[in-house]
Amino acid sequence: MKILLINPSIWIYGGAERVIVKLANYLTDKHHEVTIITTQLCDEVRKDLKETRLLICEDNDELAYFVKEIGSDFDVINIHNEPGYLLTFPRKFKVVWLCNEPPHLDKPEPNELEKQAVKHFKVIVADEFNKKRLDKLYDVDSKIIPYGIDYDFFSKDLGVDKFEDFTVIQAGFIADTKNQLRTIEIFKKLREKIPNAKLKLVGKRVSEYFEKVKDKIIEYGLMGEIEYIEFCDREKLRALYQRSHAALFPIKSQGGWLSVFEAMSARLPVYVSEEATCSSILKEHGVGSVCATDDDFVDKITSEHNCGAEWVKENLTWDKFCQEFEKELK
Repeated sequence: MKILLINPSIWIYGGAERVIVKLANYLTDKHHEVTIITTQLCDEVRKDLKETRLLICEDNDELAYFVKEIGSDFDVINIHNEPGYLLTFPRKFKVVWLCNEPPHLDKPEPNELEKQAVKHFKVIVADEFNKKRLDKLYDVDSKIIPYGIDYDFFSKDLGVDKFEDFTVIQAGFIADTKNQLRTIEIFKKLREKIPNAKLKLVGKRVSEYFEKVKDKIIEYGLMGEIEYIEFCDREKLRALYQRSHAALFPIKSQGGWLSVFEAMSARLPVYVSEEATCSSILKEHGVGSVCATDDDFVDKITSEHNCGAEWVKENLTWDKFCQEFEKELK
């Protein structure tokens, strides 16, 4: 097959970008011809791609123009993040949409044109949580194919010791969607039960939100108890997971899916908000801990320690994800 993969911007190597790299490399290994069209491509992603063709556009207008001009040259088009799902309609391309999160979650309802566009696609989601809200917004059915996880990488025993103090870690953008302000609220309450507890916040920062996080840390007098680590490659993150005692993810309903299961692969108990999209999987399979309130987080961190690493190993492989996705493209 000739496959055109559309993602408007690949400016950082986050979870969605890792999915794109894994999928593109798998399809290339299976002798399909893959072209990625985008407006930005960070060096880390470019380095990890194998023989994928690249078309880098100046902006979304040029991207839309090229999709219109060359789309019919491909057997199927695979679209990813917003606004990619609007670039192929109303032209009669064959489209598979990998919907990481439905658009319009925090916006006005989608208009009729957007609803009609989605109805012409084959739609893939990673979990029941997103399947239900996509159906509610767009009245469209979708198929669930859970992402894969680099289990072998994160589970590799580094032989490192745990931190001396009880250490909680959260990895992900320092941004409103990852909800570090709530993390600090939970951590403040956790210290009432574990006075020597420490918190590590790992990830690139969104400046305006990061200032709010810093202000909250100062307000609570937790400057010496919380460490912020901005640059963290995967090797360092793996070591931090293995040295920590718990992973905290009070995230909102966007992103964070891969981080939760990567921490589980490192045999770290995870504590996740009900709003997190992966919460439906955790509940269904009885792995990790899904928490409703701040007090619930604290109670479970001090009493529940189910990491679910073996479940991840058996069920969330990249081969499974890519094999199923290839079938849908065919």
